[in-house]
Amino acid sequence: DLKVGAPPAWNKSKHKRKTPIKDAKPKDNEGGMAYLSRIFMHHGYWLWASPGGGYIHIAGPEYDQTPLNDITLVPGSSRTNVISATSTTSTRDVPSHVLVRGSDSGRGQKSAVKGMATFPFARRFKPVYLGDSNATTTEKAERIAAQFLAKKQKDFFHYECSVVGHAGNGGVWAVNTIANIKDDVLGVSGPMWIESVSFRQSRGSGTTTDLKLIPLNTLLFDIPDGSSAPAFEPYKNIVI
Repeated sequence: DLKVGAPPAWNKSKHKRKTPIKDAKPKDNEGGMAYLSRIFMHHGYWLWASPGGGYIHIAGPEYDQTPLNDITLVPGSSRTNVISATSTTSTRDVPSHVLVRGSDSGRGQKSAVKGMATFPFARRFKPVYLGDSNATTTEKAERIAAQFLAKKQKDFFHYECSVVGHAGNGGVWAVNTIANIKDDVLGVSGPMWIESVSFRQSRGSGTTTDLKLIPLNTLLFDIPDGSSAPAFEPYKNIVI
């Protein structure tokens, strides 16, 4: 079953989401979920399974929601619910610029089409150049560049942890919810978006949940029109 939602009110893309996708056929060795994810990300949406696995959500990441749960790792505190945690900051695979080149779909002599996306936290010039047959207009080229960069920059900084139980103080752990982190051991604090959730249960350790979180506003699959979009500062509220 599918449940379809809408992006936050501010996430009004300057691009037309109804623009057809040229490469809409499944690729070799591409599974059903990977195919759907690729198609919907082209239109600025994200797919994730419900906590019970009964249906799939199709919507935009909701970064403006109120935090639902707390993740706490404070030695000696009764509020600590973290069993283990790691935080990773890596610029190795994140480009400073993504430049996409294609050609228009007109007949006769074709004109070059170019689009670009930039990573504002890059410390040095490290570009990636892509050729894409889908880049038949500037809008498409820009969207492809934004998608590629979003998938790369979500691993620029992420926090992974195992917590006790399958629910926090605000409810069941779920993708596309916000959690407040207070980790005095790793020195990480602030609100982060839950990208993935894995429930575990065993006789030895009981019920636990593995979480991966990334800073708010990291995954933007399209470029907001600027009229009501917040400033792109995904790491402003996170202390590393």
